[in-house]
Amino acid sequence: MLKSIGAVLAGYLIFAVPAALLFVLSGRDPHAVPTLSFAVGSVVYGMAFAFSGGWSAGTIAHRNELGHAIGVASVILSLAVLSTLLQRGHGSVWTQLSTVIFMVPSAVLGGFVRKRTKKSDSLAMHPNV
Repeated sequence: MLKSIGAVLAGYLIFAVPAALLFVLSGRDPHAVPTLSFAVGSVVYGMAFAFSGGWSAGTIAHRNELGHAIGVASVILSLAVLSTLLQRGHGSVWTQLSTVIFMVPSAVLGGFVRKRTKKSDSLAMHPNV
């Protein structure tokens, strides 16, 4: 149980820390309306780290890869919704909406790909199974 919680937490941090650093290092306000190029770039960047977080959660847990990635996606989703509710009426919510629409599915996809990769690796190591 603790390994699963740790795997999900690690997967979330793999997504959240780089996301926070993007805004801190770029000096951009995540609640201000962005330029199109910054919005597209940050969404692609976030999707990559969300995918990595989902992949990593399954790898760390060593079992139920997709379930652990869904756990990461659930944390991402919950915090994005909470942030949207808290931000309501105080600026743009583009980061939260793009998180729900693009990054949550990317985290799940990371776990799905990890599961498929693990299965194909296992078959390659034991072809007679």
